[in-house]
Amino acid sequence: AEVMEHRGQAMPHELDANIGFILLDKEERRGLSSFSRAERYVYAIEGMVREVNNGGWDQFFGNSSGALAGDLVPALEAIGSTKNLSIARRALEIYGKGIKDGGNNPWEALEGEFYENPEDLEAMMLEFIAANAAEFDR
Repeated sequence: AEVMEHRGQAMPHELDANIGFILLDKEERRGLSSFSRAERYVYAIEGMVREVNNGGWDQFFGNSSGALAGDLVPALEAIGSTKNLSIARRALEIYGKGIKDGGNNPWEALEGEFYENPEDLEAMMLEFIAANAAEFDR
């Protein structure tokens, strides 16, 4: 929550990046079990954004970020997302079916939607963090 004291002075992407680094450090030092609900939600969304932008949904589910896949839908609901929520639900459905790449990329359409999505997740997460600041002081 200390990072949020710089809200209005720092750019949203700078705040978001710093929060991400703080949560990564906490995960490495104390594990995901030490996270509050709000921290898990923000970390799940940040993992989704980072991994899908870097290598797609398959990378999100295949990397350590996939450990928070179960938090993704409630996290997106909590921040008020509608478009990313819809995309994530469909991605989780594909993932749950165990569909593997058999020449067709089952993620391709969802990745295209994700990349073209105009929702400002950074701003939504910062509002969520501000509203749940006490959960980030643990």
